[in-house]
Amino acid sequence: MEDNKQFVLAPWRSEEIMKKAIAVLLDAGFTEKDFTIAKMLKRKGIKVKAFSEFSQDRLARLRELNVSFRTDGLCLNCVGEDNQRCQMIAYDDSIPEENHCIVILHEYGHIELEHTQQSAAGEAEAICFATSVALLLLLRGIIEVLISSKTITEESVEMFYKMLEEQIKGGQGELGKITKKALGKCW
Repeated sequence: MEDNKQFVLAPWRSEEIMKKAIAVLLDAGFTEKDFTIAKMLKRKGIKVKAFSEFSQDRLARLRELNVSFRTDGLCLNCVGEDNQRCQMIAYDDSIPEENHCIVILHEYGHIELEHTQQSAAGEAEAICFATSVALLLLLRGIIEVLISSKTITEESVEMFYKMLEEQIKGGQGELGKITKKALGKCW
């Protein structure tokens, strides 16, 4: 961030962003076996490109339009002269491959949160969004391992996802009570 200034999100805003991340993934079908971030972004019409696909001049021009402070990724989220939305994510493909996904998720956060200019608050929100999505994908991976090892049943996982969806729709169901109890001491 600019001048190493940090921005802390209010707890209510963090919760809104986490709910948005869950809702986005549920809408995209992240519980399906063939789900990938790449497929989700493609379905939403968001182009994802590596920095190496651009000339240095073109990359410099894109950085001027960038809504992110990151140097390893950039995000364009604007409306063109023809009133068509232009959404593109580009990432530095010279960084380790294991970092590509979090950079892309961060930039995608700017798009989902409708950021149109750089700001410390926008960066904090994009970090919150990317982290929430990454944790949900990690949880999904753990659940798949537990199902394949027959540690849990697919029915119990379906019940968990239904509780998650209920929570996002504003209900204070079982998941809400569990979350409140687990996180209550942290705030």
